[in-house]
Amino acid sequence: MTRKKWLVVGGVIVALVLVASVFGVKKYQNAKAEREKLAAVQTVANNYVKSLQSKDFKKLTTLLSNDSIKAEGLDEKELVTKYTNIYEGINATITNIKADEVSYDEADDSYSFSYDMKMTTTLGSLPVKRYTVKFVSDNNEWKVKWLTSLIFPEMKKGDKLHIETFSPVRGTISDKDDAPLAKDNDEGIRNYELGAAGSAITGYVRPVTADDIKDNPLLGEHDVIGAAGLEETFDKELRGERGGKISIVKEDGKERAELQLKETKNGKDFTTTIDSKLQKAYYAAFANDKAAVTMLNPQTGEVMAAISTPSYNPNDFVKGLSATQWEAYNDADKKPLLNRLTVRYEPASTFKALTASAGIEHGTLIPDEELNIKGLKWQANSDWGDYKVTRVSDVNPVDLKKALVYSDNIYFAQQAIKMGQKAFTSKMEQFGFNGEDKFPLETKAPQLSTDGLKSEVLLADTSYGQGQVLMSPIQLARSYTPFANSGKLIEPQLMKTTEKSPETNAISEETANIVMKDLEAVVSDSQGTAHELRISGHRLAAKTGTAEVGKLTQDSKGSENSSLVVLDADKKEYVLAGILEGSDKKPSHHLIKQVKKVLEEYYN
Repeated sequence: MTRKKWLVVGGVIVALVLVASVFGVKKYQNAKAEREKLAAVQTVANNYVKSLQSKDFKKLTTLLSNDSIKAEGLDEKELVTKYTNIYEGINATITNIKADEVSYDEADDSYSFSYDMKMTTTLGSLPVKRYTVKFVSDNNEWKVKWLTSLIFPEMKKGDKLHIETFSPVRGTISDKDDAPLAKDNDEGIRNYELGAAGSAITGYVRPVTADDIKDNPLLGEHDVIGAAGLEETFDKELRGERGGKISIVKEDGKERAELQLKETKNGKDFTTTIDSKLQKAYYAAFANDKAAVTMLNPQTGEVMAAISTPSYNPNDFVKGLSATQWEAYNDADKKPLLNRLTVRYEPASTFKALTASAGIEHGTLIPDEELNIKGLKWQANSDWGDYKVTRVSDVNPVDLKKALVYSDNIYFAQQAIKMGQKAFTSKMEQFGFNGEDKFPLETKAPQLSTDGLKSEVLLADTSYGQGQVLMSPIQLARSYTPFANSGKLIEPQLMKTTEKSPETNAISEETANIVMKDLEAVVSDSQGTAHELRISGHRLAAKTGTAEVGKLTQDSKGSENSSLVVLDADKKEYVLAGILEGSDKKPSHHLIKQVKKVLEEYYN
């Protein structure tokens, strides 16, 4: 090849190289620009997802194309309002957004991305929704091309969201015979058949407040909520579940699409073990007193009656209280809103049957053994200082039967000290002093002491139901069930069920029979503290108690609370426990008199 030809060929090659270089640079620059575009669009997409998930609708609108918002018939402010109203109206919460990466479509030279969104509303979880978002360049900035369908895929321009809710029927609370104690009438208004006589059991409902709705968004503005008794304990079950429908509605009011439908679930009905006739009888007997009485079956644990007086009429709360009614219900002395069934009192001398049982079981108390007790005061030793245990009757000698008949504090104090703190405490746990209370009305567990029986004086006081012992009337009745249930402690059962109430072995059947027999003497013996309770043709066993409250010193006087436990010694079909707070009447006499009146009706 000639030199001239080589030069021509070389020039062509150089030219080709230069062209290729220019083309390569151009291609590189284009690719870089595309990557930068994609990154910019991806940033907008990420910010869009974040703003949506946090429901920051003001920030969201800054990421949208103004022209697209206008094309949907809105401005930015109206769009923020639309989003806010929809999300708040259905109590919407975005639980998750799973977004794809932004992609480029060469066919129409556009960017887009899709995402799946999970959301909950007042009615529960919505089905996952799939969204596709496109982007446009707006004044050299990438923006989302907004469409109404980005609120919900089914929505179109001009559409609105409509929600309607359906209230469930609140469940009925019935007595043992399925007669209603609390039931909604045809207008949906709660009615309490027994009025004040049943309030300690049923409680009442009240209109919900803004705070209630804030705590539970499932509540509606016109709903009611349980405020006491079983209405409060089982409020969620009684209330049921609100149903509803969320739909997209066109401008002409016609439905475009159904977003969510939830069926209404009416509240659960509850049947109690309460005998309405007995319930009314006990309430009438104590209506003017500050008292609480409960009667249960020691074989099954079923609560037959349970009253607290004075009380309130739950129907008044449904109708709305007048200022006068509210003032009366907040009476500082009578406290009609206080459910005395759940209040813990000193059981006083009714506790002595438990101390007797513990001593017999431990082997330190021999029922027929007579103790030589002289005088009305006693102390174990000089370490007690000025403190002495006192008794009412100077009886000597004293065995278990006499100690129960005369309610001898000194006898039981001596027996508890002989038994010792450890054995005494252990036995009391078997009578329910184990830190548990399973009754459906809110009650603190029974208390033996605040911090252990750390002194002989406290152990002595506890033996006859004073010191720091506290029991509710329900707990007191439960503690006596072993005497009528072959030594087994049975849990009180307020709700009717086919299952047997839980029971545990507290004492032997032999011990139960010994104590039961001596408790019968408390009624049958002319010197017995419950002798006036006797009813012709029926064997009753009982124990009375009197606790002075508000005493400043041992020798001072306080007001008296009386307690009483009665057992049917024939068929062993009930245990009754009652507390009467101090009054102008002789509390012990009045308590026995009123209980006897109802028991006579019961037997007849």
